[in-house]
Amino acid sequence: MVEPQNRTLLQSWTALPTRTRLFLSFGLCVMGATGLIISDYIEKVAPPTTPDQS
Repeated sequence: MVEPQNRTLLQSWTALPTRTRLFLSFGLCVMGATGLIISDYIEKVAPPTTPDQS
């Protein structure tokens, strides 16, 4: 039976093919940019309410 290799996260990342790392990085950037755009849009449509002063 083959023992699994213990790798750090960085070693696992560098073990991936370059094209796979590129697609994963690009996808993460797209998700981040989409989140920023959506949050800005929601802020314009529904401005934050002020808490009740009691």
